[in-house]
Amino acid sequence: MRHVSPVLSEPLLQDIDLFREMDNVLNDIRRCYIEMSKFWVDEVQHVTKALMNRRVDSGDMYWWKNFRESLEDVIAHREVWASSHIDR
Repeated sequence: MRHVSPVLSEPLLQDIDLFREMDNVLNDIRRCYIEMSKFWVDEVQHVTKALMNRRVDSGDMYWWKNFRESLEDVIAHREVWASSHIDR
């Protein structure tokens, strides 16, 4: 006995909005990773330059000391944003 299940070449009409929303979310995630990567590359270059010149700006010290708190605030904001979009 042989089972053959038909495969749809296109999504069902009721699924189109779901796939569109998934594309939007995945694009947002991709954009965030690109921004995060650029940020870290820039930050590492900035730190490397400061260390090579043996000169650390006081503004940099303030930035680095408060970076964790700032990052936690951004993460919390993104979590609230994500949960509000998922619950729709």
